[in-house]
This record gives sequence, structure tokens and C-alpha cells, in this order.
Amino acid sequence: MMSTQRKHRRTAASLVEFAFVAPLMLMFLLATFEYARFLFTLQLVNNAAREGARYAAVNTTTDTTASVQAYVDTYLAGQGATQYVGYTPSSNITVYLADPITGVNTGASWLNASWGNVIGVSISGTYQPIVPGMYFMTGSMTVTGTCLMTIEAN
Repeated sequence: MMSTQRKHRRTAASLVEFAFVAPLMLMFLLATFEYARFLFTLQLVNNAAREGARYAAVNTTTDTTASVQAYVDTYLAGQGATQYVGYTPSSNITVYLADPITGVNTGASWLNASWGNVIGVSISGTYQPIVPGMYFMTGSMTVTGTCLMTIEAN
């Protein structure tokens, strides 16, 4: 008879322990998912910028900035609008002729670039975490992916 009373008291103790530990574990799990979502966004943006730079470097005489932006947007796989606040391809994706040494936008048209010139594609936007404050993520962050590619075809 004594063992059944102890068993009930131990069950109550386990319930109290679970009440203290479960919220901490769920917060840790949520923070891990948030950080993974952030890393997913960084990888997606860098991959889309690289593909866009390759596409622009190959098609300097046949395409427009809007077509490169649309191409890059397809590599974002619809995640640009879901991961960035106020995302539009025309405002968040930049295609430019870059300085070969510094990589800075020269301001010249990339459409007339020739062999040896460098084309850059940059994707920038405001990333909004689902739960701000997890893993020291602030309310919003600017995430940028940039790729420079040398033209070797024209």
C-alpha cells in the first residue's frame, strides 16, 4: 500500500518538473527553427544571385534588366516575397556593371558589357524573424546576396 502512495506523489513531481522544463525546451526548439529559416534565406539569396550573374554574363546583348530580375526571381522559388518584407523583383534585385577590382557598381549599363568586364547581381531585402529576439536576432535585419561574374563569351 505504501508503494502506491509514493508512485502517485512521484507522478505529481514529474508533472511539476515537466511544467518547468517543457517551455524551455520548446523555446530552444523554436529558436533553432528560426535560425535554420534564416540560414535557408541566406543560402537561397546567394544561390539566386550567383545564377543571375551567370545568366546576365552570358546574355549581355539579348536580355534586359527586367528579364534578369525575373530569372533571379525564379531561383528564389517564390521565397523572396515570403522571406522579405515588401519584396518586389524590380526594387530588391540589382543588375550592374561592376569595377573588376573593387566590385563596386560603376553606373554604366551592363547591357553593353564586353569580354573581360564584370557583371554583378545583388539581392537585398529586410528579413523579418517570426519570433524576434531568438538567438539574438533583432526585429528585422537586412540580408544581402551579391555575386560578380566576369564575361568570357562576348
